[in-house]
Amino acid sequence: MITHAQGETIGQVQQLGSLLDKLHELGFPEPWPFVLRTVLGNAEGQMNLRNNVLHDLVDTPPRHQAALVLQIALAVLFLGEEPPARTGSADSGTRMPLPWNAAADQHLSFPVPDRRAHHFVTQYADMHDIVADLTLPSGIPQSAATVLHTARELLRHSYFCYEFSTVALLHALIAMEIVLRAKIPDSGTKPLHALIKQGQENGLLTERQTEFLHTGRKLRNRIAHGQRTHSVMPPRWGAGMLTTSFTLISEVWAAQPTPPTTTDTDEGTGI
Repeated sequence: MITHAQGETIGQVQQLGSLLDKLHELGFPEPWPFVLRTVLGNAEGQMNLRNNVLHDLVDTPPRHQAALVLQIALAVLFLGEEPPARTGSADSGTRMPLPWNAAADQHLSFPVPDRRAHHFVTQYADMHDIVADLTLPSGIPQSAATVLHTARELLRHSYFCYEFSTVALLHALIAMEIVLRAKIPDSGTKPLHALIKQGQENGLLTERQTEFLHTGRKLRNRIAHGQRTHSVMPPRWGAGMLTTSFTLISEVWAAQPTPPTTTDTDEGTGI
């Protein structure tokens, strides 16, 4: 959350940690402030799952962590809502909404075509043709290949869930960061913008690639911070954007940094 400068008052950036500290003030009942801080916080002993996944600081998260995040998301959506009427005494416990319990009798249907997909394709088989050219670049790290494979499958299955196209693009950008970390020495936990700058300075990235990566980085940040969560794109548009990502990853993986320039000046004489 950004507060712009006003007169002599400087601007400020309110990051996630400070927002988590305000959950009690906002009326979030326990244990959710504790749960959210544990999962999203950055202090010792906390998971910081969002940061770790987006910046490739962890391998594929296990299913129990994915289930935990989904459960928390459902809980946050329903916090503050009046829970469904309960049977039994009104004093039997704190009335706290538990949406996953309320939905226990609901059965998820088998995937059905998303009606929006039919504006662009007539059947699921058409999605195979759309993603057919998205071949994994050879030689890239296995973790990057896995993420790119997931991105391609997400786009293919946007036939059933149209929003998967946006998630597919996000995964492609994550794969790009994996490759940068593998190619740039001492990348450690540097943020993506620092990796891009270092890659440009050492000749690994061209100006065109640098510009594309900064554009992708800004888009990824908007998605990650909830500013573009409802964006969708037609299948072939999504395939075009993924093709660009696949190509760029292949180029960067094959590129070699430019060695530092040297001169023939004699160090002893300065000549």
